[in-house]
Amino acid sequence: YDTGDTITSSVATGSDGTIFVGSWNGNFYAIAPDGDLKWKQTLSRPILSSPAIDSQGSVYIGCTDWKVYAFGK
Repeated sequence: YDTGDTITSSVATGSDGTIFVGSWNGNFYAIAPDGDLKWKQTLSRPILSSPAIDSQGSVYIGCTDWKVYAFGK
């Protein structure tokens, strides 16, 4: 999947194979195992950190706007 901008972090993979990654363009992506976009969320600044997934399937990402975002399953 082409995010259209630089990716400086690792990806995280959910239990269903969904790939989560952030980009310098401020978008946080959920990409299906087949490479199709499941969803994206636009944040206010570039995303440089790697996402983390908890045991319930929620995904967390830090952003350069000094905030941590959580996306529920």
